[in-house]
Amino acid sequence: MKVKSAMTAASVAAILLCLFKFIGIERESSRINTIQVIEDFSKNEKLSAEEARAGIKRIVEREKLSVSQVEAMVAESVQRIRDLNRAAAGGLEPGVHIVSVVGAPALSVTKIKVVPIGGVIDIDRNFSAEKVFRGPENLVNDKNSYIVPLSVVGTNLERAKFDGYYYDGNYLRGDAYAETDRLRSLERTPSGRRGWSGITRVFSDYPEIGRVIFRESDNVAAGIVVRVPQNSINTSVGSYPATLIRLQDASGKSMSAVQWYGPDGRTSSLHIRQTDIHSVAAMMHLANDIVKAMN
Repeated sequence: MKVKSAMTAASVAAILLCLFKFIGIERESSRINTIQVIEDFSKNEKLSAEEARAGIKRIVEREKLSVSQVEAMVAESVQRIRDLNRAAAGGLEPGVHIVSVVGAPALSVTKIKVVPIGGVIDIDRNFSAEKVFRGPENLVNDKNSYIVPLSVVGTNLERAKFDGYYYDGNYLRGDAYAETDRLRSLERTPSGRRGWSGITRVFSDYPEIGRVIFRESDNVAAGIVVRVPQNSINTSVGSYPATLIRLQDASGKSMSAVQWYGPDGRTSSLHIRQTDIHSVAAMMHLANDIVKAMN
């Protein structure tokens, strides 16, 4: 399907994201992505947020696009992105792939790597002030999750306070929510469910550490290719290969993290503020405790 040349790239992006409004899908990500599109559209067209919203609506009305037409545009964009990702990954399928990098030095577990300002996650930021952050009471009945979070029942993480969570990764609509055969095949998930492919849970008051951030991502479902350099595998969590890093930026902000790679294409990671050996050992013990509870 051809799009009129008068439409800008920002206009096309806006129309694609308006798809969710057209077909009646209500989800948290719709608000999040629409906010981002409005910001981008405002910047490109030099409009206020209110003018951008009105502009997006006019574009949709002017083009008189049906649901099937918009879905055809989405399908083309999804396929193009997947083709580009697959080409960039050397033809690898979605999931985790540990690859050799000739001449690359091994990643040290003893040295703290200094990175530019902004290269360290702000572990202590106020998540509760963010619109996308959900309180712990919402997790049990939240239907916006495709990924099934690992259970922390019976692990040492129960000793911490569960502050809440937010979703990340890609939003999977599931083939049952697509209007066209082509998009249905692209959106198909193993279970037919819809929801986010990743989740981040935030815990506080963990003994000896304080705040712990626990991230998980289903890369196969999300269509993401994760290439892990062999030289970055410097530890293990349970029987899974893992990467341990200790970082500090030029302003003095620090972070330690361990990420492990499951055989199902899933990545999981813990993040803490401290970089001292004692705290890192406590983090590693917690990671192993979580994996042990899986079996």
